[in-house]
Amino acid sequence: MTVQPIFSYGNLIEAMFSGASKNNHLMLNSARSSLYLAIDALLKNNLAVKQVLLPDLICSEIIPIIRMFDISIKFYNVDKDLDPDINSIRDQIKNKLSIVLIVNYFGFPSNWSEIHKLKNSDNCIIIEDNAHSLYGKYDNQFFGNLGDISFNSLRKVLPVLSGSILKFNNSIKSDIKLKKRLVSYSEFKYSLRFLRRNVKANIQKPLNNHDYNDIESIDYFSKKIFISSLSDQNNISMKRKKNYNIWKKYLASSDLEMIKPNTSDCPYALPCIFENQKLYEKWVKWGVTNNVNLIRWPSLPNMESHKLNYTKLSNIILFPVNHMIKLDFLESSL
Repeated sequence: MTVQPIFSYGNLIEAMFSGASKNNHLMLNSARSSLYLAIDALLKNNLAVKQVLLPDLICSEIIPIIRMFDISIKFYNVDKDLDPDINSIRDQIKNKLSIVLIVNYFGFPSNWSEIHKLKNSDNCIIIEDNAHSLYGKYDNQFFGNLGDISFNSLRKVLPVLSGSILKFNNSIKSDIKLKKRLVSYSEFKYSLRFLRRNVKANIQKPLNNHDYNDIESIDYFSKKIFISSLSDQNNISMKRKKNYNIWKKYLASSDLEMIKPNTSDCPYALPCIFENQKLYEKWVKWGVTNNVNLIRWPSLPNMESHKLNYTKLSNIILFPVNHMIKLDFLESSL
């Protein structure tokens, strides 16, 4: 049982014969590629962006992308509920045109009413990071429509090999044109992940991937699966919410602290905080025994300017809720 759905050739065959073909999205191979092109488009539109503000709870793999541009990186605080500290942002963007990255963590909406007030009163451009989010809403608006620019990561929620939707929601222009493609060798290897039946103990290692993919379009197979999934999004969301609530009941009296006790429209995972390394290793061992892939998130930036405001957030462990798994063994114990 994994946090990200495992690619299925059965799903691919079903998608190939689904007949669904309509698609107007700008689709790239990865969220990293989308972020690169988002910043590149801003600079090409002659916007004198001086800095990028990132939440202090962020994966380190995002840093090399931003460093490819001549703009500085700063961090703002995120509170215990994973909401941006608006004052922390406002203090750093005075008299500087800034990009502010806002993350909808684990499929839960951020405090967008305050973020929109900030945008209306201060000089900033909002990039909406939906790497954990798909099919979610805030105030009857779908994720992807809340920032000036948005991007997501399809592989986090759907059984695909690649994919990220990049969306421009204001007057920013982009002439991005990408060639169609099949699959890369690394994507083909990833498609065989289902052959690994058992969870191994090395999953306890924190994610620490600093590789940067070349910018390409989504692969043909993943695009077909995504288009086919559009008619099934309510069912996907419902299954994810069900799994989330099963974990919520199971972990309610555990030695872990749940971060978000309420279910989102389409959760990515159930995040919990562990108190110390010993407790983390206990749950990893439990996961190996029960064939549940528990992962630690994130690998934080190794930068002198980075400091996590709410330090407990450095100890997050994710429980899988993906719609392709069944948690029958948990339900029977409740």
